[in-house]
Amino acid sequence: MAKDSQTVIDEVFCKVLEKQAFLFPDKTPAAELPPQSGNMLCADITFFGTEGKGKINFYAPEIMCQELAANFLGIEPDSEEAASKAPDALKEMLNMVCGNFLTDFAGETAVFDLTVPGVAPISKEEWSAVLTRPDALCYCADDYAIVCVLVMQE
Repeated sequence: MAKDSQTVIDEVFCKVLEKQAFLFPDKTPAAELPPQSGNMLCADITFFGTEGKGKINFYAPEIMCQELAANFLGIEPDSEEAASKAPDALKEMLNMVCGNFLTDFAGETAVFDLTVPGVAPISKEEWSAVLTRPDALCYCADDYAIVCVLVMQE
């Protein structure tokens, strides 16, 4: 029986966020996500191999990414260093989720090439558009709205 990619990414996303970032996401309908203020970031990574290809995007508030950085580095979330490392923390989280997803989805012997994760700020309009996507997996963790989008390609 083939594994459903959306189920696998959902399980992996939650597991990695809990174990690596000490954030505990709850799957939440987009309409019930807490309103977000401040800057929002989008990180993306693309993968390709004999078992398939696709792309994963994470959308998250920059302030949450700052907390990720603080948790990774063992520093205070409101420190200057945590603020400067916030985009890198989101990229690292995405990299961990992608690696775990590919192993769980395609098996340990499958070989994939990954792009270097990228990150960019997004507008409030882009954030709103993401929430309307049928493939958007929406979560709430510590009052932060987080969205994960997996697109598998033929």
